[in-house]
Amino acid sequence: MIFFDEKNIVLNYYSSGILKSKGYQNSHGQLHGHWSYYNRNSELESDRYYFHGIPDGDWYSYSHDNKKIVNHDYIKGNGVWEEFYNKKNKITYEDKDTTYSYYEDIIITIERTSYQNNKLSGPYMSRYKNGEFKSIGNYADGKKNGEWKYYNNLGNIVKVENYSMGLLHGDLKHYFDDGQNIKIIGQYQNNRKTGDWFWYFDINKKSSYRKHYSS
Repeated sequence: MIFFDEKNIVLNYYSSGILKSKGYQNSHGQLHGHWSYYNRNSELESDRYYFHGIPDGDWYSYSHDNKKIVNHDYIKGNGVWEEFYNKKNKITYEDKDTTYSYYEDIIITIERTSYQNNKLSGPYMSRYKNGEFKSIGNYADGKKNGEWKYYNNLGNIVKVENYSMGLLHGDLKHYFDDGQNIKIIGQYQNNRKTGDWFWYFDINKKSSYRKHYSS
């Protein structure tokens, strides 16, 4: 069902009568301006923006437990997509003989990507919910390009890869969970292993395996 109120806002309802969405349309019936969308419990699920039927501006999505906000600019067409996580950080302090605790909301960007002409382009970053980096790299024309780094949830680096327009190309390194000792080291050329590769089965490099790959 669609109705117009006195402010020319379009109101859409579920069959139960609960508001589903509201926003504006232009004279051609295209979505235009700010739109809000609700679930069947009348909870706000997202705020979106349009320009004569075309997604535009920042979009926001909200989880029902209010722990996550998703924001993306230009709807993965051109611009930046960001996803946020609302983390509750416990703060404890002492006052004379009493210990007090309270929780402080901290918003963490857990993913940031850039788009150009509907393709991934530019820096990419993701984090774990504890705030530690998960991966950092770069895209070009929708493909991984350059150096990519991956981390465990303790913040230690566990892998480094190099890409050339989506193909593994260059050095590759795997680390033990300490982020310092090499576990695997080798090299790719156009997505194929090349040269000498080494596997280390302990951090002291007492046990290892070597294999040579022809180009």
